[in-house]
Amino acid sequence: MLWLFVGIAKDSFYEESYSVLFIKKEPTLKIVFYNPTLTEANAPPIAEWGGGGLEPLLEELMDYCRYRFGIKDESIEALSACANRPHRSRNFFTEWYVGM
Repeated sequence: MLWLFVGIAKDSFYEESYSVLFIKKEPTLKIVFYNPTLTEANAPPIAEWGGGGLEPLLEELMDYCRYRFGIKDESIEALSACANRPHRSRNFFTEWYVGM
């Protein structure tokens, strides 16, 4: 039951990998989330993810933004703003870092 409300964000940034436990903005059975803009170094701009086999990256980013930050707007502008949010929060009460 706990995993309906707690998620794990697995991110890489400049060869540094870490996991973040966070409180989901809404319940889901999915546990692990990725920000593909941090983990896919060779990915083209988000505006080009709609074709060319990159739809799974777009879906992953939509899930990441929805459940980690509560952003349900699926427009390219909203997803770009979400992807550019600080990937590490200083709010101890909603996120905990694992393996820093």
